[in-house]
Amino acid sequence: MKEPKSDEANEIDNTVWEIVDYSKIKKERDEKEKRNDETANIN
Repeated sequence: MKEPKSDEANEIDNTVWEIVDYSKIKKERDEKEKRNDETANIN
């Protein structure tokens, strides 16, 4: 079991996860746009 963290440590954790989530979402969006571009080029 992990030891309880200070509020500050939790704050940092949350920020890190928000950044990770954001970059993941951005990557997925970029890939989707790339696929859309490829589909548009085929038509």
